[in-house]
This record gives sequence, structure tokens and C-alpha cells, in this order.
Amino acid sequence: RERAPALYQGLRAVGHAGLRAWDRLQQAHRNGNGRAPQADPEALAAGFRFRRSEFVRLLGQADALHALSSALYGIHREHGVPADRLHRLGTTVAAISGIRPAQRPPSCPLVFGFRGVFNKGKGAHVLLEAFRDISPQDAVLRIHGFLDRSLRPALQASEARGGIQYCGTYSRGQLQEVLEGTDVGIVPSVWQEGYPLVGLEFLAARIPIIASRTGGIPDQVVDGANGLLVPPGDAPALNAAVRRLIADPELIVQMRERIAPVKTMEQHALEVEALYAAASSQPCLSGLLRHAPATG
Repeated sequence: RERAPALYQGLRAVGHAGLRAWDRLQQAHRNGNGRAPQADPEALAAGFRFRRSEFVRLLGQADALHALSSALYGIHREHGVPADRLHRLGTTVAAISGIRPAQRPPSCPLVFGFRGVFNKGKGAHVLLEAFRDISPQDAVLRIHGFLDRSLRPALQASEARGGIQYCGTYSRGQLQEVLEGTDVGIVPSVWQEGYPLVGLEFLAARIPIIASRTGGIPDQVVDGANGLLVPPGDAPALNAAVRRLIADPELIVQMRERIAPVKTMEQHALEVEALYAAASSQPCLSGLLRHAPATG
């Protein structure tokens, strides 16, 4: 992205074109009332079991393992990954060091922000349902990111009712502007997020978050401290959390003050180096370190 921007933009365009082509193919399939061929459930289950056991075997050969969150740490342990080699370090993104904290007081109406891929796995349908009866005079939901085409009709219907705005995709250079226009971030995922990077960016800008209590999200969001947690897939609970902040915007200010600094990429790199150094006595890893190219 930084060393070959033209190549990066070209590859990104190809990727997006591929996604759009896949969406069109799926839509044509639905319009044709066709049915996708059904795989044998027993064969799928056997394949999954083999894949899982093979991953556990390979992970067991590593000298040091990095789990991004408490949830992933627990999943690895449940499947037999050795605890003495498994470490929780979290992660971060390079953009953190360039994000400036939000300074303005909560706006009126409040601006709630969603960023990322707007699809069902990310809880897009739950979010639209939660905002169905929220008055535009009280709150606005701004959605930034790639839109799953299957959700376009529901999104357009929500926009027609008012209070919801799909703002399209944005560039890395526009991230600060997007964050500065947000009072509260929303991460309504229904799948188990490993460690959502969008949450780190909200917190780096000192923006409280309403999020699902699933996966690695509770490692970032402490309920009642720097945000609010709700059950995944629970639109009424998400609606109640939104209404709570509408009724008490001072709570947003209080949560902002309790947001801890987000670690930078430099700090994370030092953590990873320390992990490798601690494990360097292991034959496999020490061999890799001896043959690794020198860096500045």
C-alpha cells in the first residue's frame, strides 16, 4: 500500500470487482430459482474434523503461539493446543499512531457509526432492525464500508424512513474525518470476532462503543466503562443501549474519559520480539532467528 500505491489500488480494484461478480452470480442463481448442489453432510463433517485435527497437530509443533484475544486463547486450549506455548498479546493497526482523539461534545442528534463490511456476519441486519423505531431527531446512523448487495433493499428501506445514511467506502486518508464525525461506534457482530480492528480505531479516537458480547470484543470493550455490551443478534437489546445514550449523552463523555490508550504498532512489535526472545531457546525458533535477515 505504501511502497507501490498504484499496484495496491489495482489489486484492491480487482478484489472488489471479484466480489461484485460473485454477488451478481449469486443474484442470478436466486432469480433463476436454482439450487446449489448439496454436499454430503457426513463427508463435510469428516473433512472438518480432519482439518481441525491437522491444524492442532501443526500448532503443537510451534515453539510460541500468539492468540489475538481471550476467546481465541480459550478455543485453542479447548482443542488441545499446548498452554505453555500459547500467549495472549492482542494486536493493533499501523493507523493507530495517526488517529487524533475526538474533542467535540456529543452532537444533537447523536451520530452512531458503523465501519467495515456491512453484511450479516457483522450484524448488519440486527443493526437495521435496532434503528427501525429510532427518531432521526434523536440519532443518526452513518454506515461506512463495503455493502453486501443482498442487504441493499433493506438498507434502502431504512434510509427512506430517515436517520440512516449509507456513506459508501472510504480511503485510509479519510479515516480521521470519518471518526471525527462519530459520537458512538457500533460493532454488532453475530459471529465470533477474533479481535476487531475497527474497535481499536474507535477507541484510539476516544469514541465509546456499543458492541456484541462475543469473541474477542470483550477484550476491548468493558461494559459500562468504555462502552456497552449486548448479546449478539439481540436487536431489542441493541435498541435499548442506543436509547440509553440518547437519554444520557453525559454518559458518552464519562466513557470517553475512561478509554485507555490503544497500543501502537511499535509497542506491539516490541511485545512480539519479547515473545520470540523468550522462546529462542527452543531449537526450531532459534534456528529461524539465526537465519532471519537483519533489520534496521
